[in-house]
Amino acid sequence: MVILKILTRLVVVIVLLLGAALSFLIGIDLFYRFHGSLPPLASGLPNTLKEARREFDRRLDDEFPTGSSEAALVARLSQEGWGKTFQKGIEKRVTFRRKQSLLFAQKVSIFWQADTQGRIVAIRGSYSVK
Repeated sequence: MVILKILTRLVVVIVLLLGAALSFLIGIDLFYRFHGSLPPLASGLPNTLKEARREFDRRLDDEFPTGSSEAALVARLSQEGWGKTFQKGIEKRVTFRRKQSLLFAQKVSIFWQADTQGRIVAIRGSYSVK
């Protein structure tokens, strides 16, 4: 009888701890899901990776076609909060990461090249969920 009471209390404690842990994880997941968004250039992309990548490239080509001003691109990226630009060789890159949950994050990058007059000669996007 005493052993049964102890086991019952132990089960109750375990269930309560599991419930608290689950509530905590769900709360964090909901926080990440509804907190923050991608910058306007990358927001509202389709749900499948292939379609999202194609749409993101289309947006970049429409907004910053070959021959357009690199300064306008950099100003727009700064205005939207993309962050620091990195350069490797002649290619420049800016990346924005957004946590979706404890396990997954969206990563959106823009790569471009410009000529000596500051005109864009190539631009492309990258979108992934990791």
